[in-house]
Amino acid sequence: MKTYKIKKLFLGHASIRSHIVKKQLDKNEGIVIDYNERKMTLSYEQLKKGKQLTREEFQSKFNDKVYELYDFIFVPDEMNKEIIKMRNVSKDIKDKKLQLETDLRFFLKKFSEETGLIAKVIQEPVYAYGEKDPIGYLVTVEVKV
Repeated sequence: MKTYKIKKLFLGHASIRSHIVKKQLDKNEGIVIDYNERKMTLSYEQLKKGKQLTREEFQSKFNDKVYELYDFIFVPDEMNKEIIKMRNVSKDIKDKKLQLETDLRFFLKKFSEETGLIAKVIQEPVYAYGEKDPIGYLVTVEVKV
C-alpha cells in the first residue's frame, strides 16, 4: 500500500490528487495518508468514496498535467480504533438507554407527584467526529418551579 504524505489539512480533510487516487484504484489498493507523523489508512472501498470539496482543476507546477483533489476526513488510525470501540459501546448504550428512559419516567412521575413540581427530560445525542450515528446521549432534567 502506498504512503502519501500531506503537509496540511483543508477543513479537516486530507486532499489527494486525482491521478494518485486513480493509480491506487487501478491497482485495487488503498492508501496510507501521513500527516504530521500521524497515519490514516484508507481501504480500496474508502478510497472509491472520496469526495471533491471543490470542482476546481489545478495545474501541476512540474509539468503540464491538470488534476483535481479528492478529499477525505482525516481520522488517524489510532483515533479510528477508538471510534470503532465507541460504536460497539453504542449498541450496548441503546439497550441501557431504553432501561434508563423507563426508570427516569418512573422517577419523574414519582417526583412530580410528591413535590408538585413539573420535571422535563431533555435528551441530546452525542456524536463522535465524523460519525452520523450518536455514540451516546446527554440527559438533562429540567424542573419548573
